[in-house]
Amino acid sequence: MNWKFWERNEPQNATLKEPEWWRQTANHYISVDAGVSVNQQTAMQLSAFFAALRIVAESVGSLPLKIYQRRSDGGKEFAPNHPLNRIFGQVANDEQTPQELIEFIMASAMLGGTAYCHKEMNGAGQIMALHPLDQSLMHVTRDSSDRLVFDYQDPGRARVYTPREIWRVPGMGGDGVTGYSIIHYAKQTLGTAIATERHAAKTFANGARLSGVFEMDNYLKDDAYERLSRDIKNYTGVDNANKTLILESGLKYKGVSMSNDQAQFLESRKFQIAEIARWFRVPLHMLNEMDRSTYSNVENTGLEFVAYTLRPWCERIEQTITRDLIQPRYRGLYFAEFTLDALLRGDTKSRYEAYGKAITDGWLSRNEVRIKENLNPQDGLDEYLVPLNMGGQDETEQAPEDALNALNEKEIRAIRVEYERLPADQFAEWVPDFYSRMEAKLVEEHGVDAETASAWAAKRKDDILTAANVPALLDTWEGKS
Repeated sequence: MNWKFWERNEPQNATLKEPEWWRQTANHYISVDAGVSVNQQTAMQLSAFFAALRIVAESVGSLPLKIYQRRSDGGKEFAPNHPLNRIFGQVANDEQTPQELIEFIMASAMLGGTAYCHKEMNGAGQIMALHPLDQSLMHVTRDSSDRLVFDYQDPGRARVYTPREIWRVPGMGGDGVTGYSIIHYAKQTLGTAIATERHAAKTFANGARLSGVFEMDNYLKDDAYERLSRDIKNYTGVDNANKTLILESGLKYKGVSMSNDQAQFLESRKFQIAEIARWFRVPLHMLNEMDRSTYSNVENTGLEFVAYTLRPWCERIEQTITRDLIQPRYRGLYFAEFTLDALLRGDTKSRYEAYGKAITDGWLSRNEVRIKENLNPQDGLDEYLVPLNMGGQDETEQAPEDALNALNEKEIRAIRVEYERLPADQFAEWVPDFYSRMEAKLVEEHGVDAETASAWAAKRKDDILTAANVPALLDTWEGKS
C-alpha cells in the first residue's frame, strides 16, 4: 500500500536516492484556474488565511494540556509526576515551550495534513522531550511486514524512523495514516484570493482612482491652469480639510462615485474572506468581518467555535497522545485532556448563577468553583452541600429545624387563606385543629421527635390566637423563613 502525503498534479517516480523529490512534493507550486501558483508561502501571504491558521493554532496551543490518572471509582486525578506533564506543562524540548510545540503541531496538521515529532526517550522508555519534524520532508510508507516506516529526508540529517520513535498527529484524512492538506484542497479558493490581491496591488501601483473632475465649456490658458494646480495643492491634505476652493472661468467640480465594477471587486474580496473562514471553520467576526455580526450571534458563534472547531482538534491530539506517547501497559491508567472550561464560560452573571446551582445541588464544592475562577482554595470550603431532597437523605432523616423550615411556607399560606375566609370565632376553632395536624405531620413524615413537635405547635398556636394583628405576625414569620 502506498501512503501519499501529498498528491501531485503529475505522477512522479521517486526513490530514496532522490530526496529532493520529497521536498518538492510538499513545496511545489500548484497551478490553478485563476492563473496563479499556490503553495504554503503564497497562501500565508493572504491575511485571512494567515489569521485563520493563527486563530486555530494559537487557541489550541494556549489551552492547558495535562496527564490524568484514572481512579477506581471512575473519577480522575492529576498525575503531577508523569513525565509528559513536564513536557506539556513546562518545557517541550530545549528550544520550545509547550504552547510553541502545540502551535507547530496544529499548523503542520492544517497546512500539510499531518504533524510529526521525534520522541527523545531514556533507557527506561520514558519520553524526555518531543522534537518537531518538518512534515514536508517526511514520507510515510510501509515495509514488507506492513508496518509504517517514516522516511525523513532532511539534508544532513536524513534517517528512517520507526513508529515507536514518532508522534504522529494527522488531520482528517482518507488513508487512515496521513491527513488532508487544506492548501491542496483549497487551491482554487486560495488561487482566486491571491489573484484578487494581486489585482488590487497592481491597481494602486499603476494609478489611483479619480475622486472628481473639473468641467468647463472652454479650455484654460497656461497661466490659469498653473494657478488652478497650485490652488488645488494648497487645498488638499489633512491640514486643509473643509476649506472652500474658489473656482473661476465657469469651472464646475463633479465628484466621481464608485463604479459597479469597483463595488463588485470589494464584494469579491469579502467573499474570499468568507471562503477561507469556511475552510478553517472559523467565525467571520474573528477575521474582523463584522457585516452581519451582532452581540448575541458573536457570543453564540464563539461557543460554536470551541465546540465544533477546537474540540475535534483537542480530541484528536488527546487520542494520539494515548496511542503514541503513553506506554501500552499504562494506557488504561493514564490519559491526556485539554481544559476547555475557560473558553466555554459565559458572562459573569450567567456563570455565577450556574455555579450557585452547582453548589446547592451538591455536585461542585465551593473550593472547586474558586479554582475554576482562578482563586486559591480556602479552609472549610471543600465539603459538598447536600440538598434536603437529594443525595440519598430521606425526609424522615431531616434535622428538626430543617423540617420546620420546610413546612413554614405551607403553614403561612394556609393560615392566610383561612383567616380571610372564616369569621373570627370559627378561625379561633380552626387554629388548634390545624396545629394538631401539623404536629402529627412533623412526627410521622419528617421524623421530628414528639416533644419538639409538640412544643413547636403549641408555641405557634398561642402566637396566632393571641396576636393583635395576624397578617403582620405572618409577615414577620416569612421574614424569618
